[in-house]
Amino acid sequence: LIWLLDRHFKTEKYLKESRAPILLLSAGKDEILPKMCVSNLVKSMNPPFFLQEIKEANHQNIYEFDEYYAAINQFVRDYSK
Repeated sequence: LIWLLDRHFKTEKYLKESRAPILLLSAGKDEILPKMCVSNLVKSMNPPFFLQEIKEANHQNIYEFDEYYAAINQFVRDYSK
């Protein structure tokens, strides 16, 4: 974990440059990626993008929620045309 904390990921830079549709899945109870980080990512994104917050999920269990898969399925349906 220390290794990750020392790294500076350029996610916001790459999001600003992207013109592809983006799906951002956010866990409402995420203790690793705070809401401020999610807000900064959203500010960096160009349309089209879709943000789905799964309020009861945390960083480790977000995939256990039906909303997670519903958002992915909807995103694929919307942007795979």
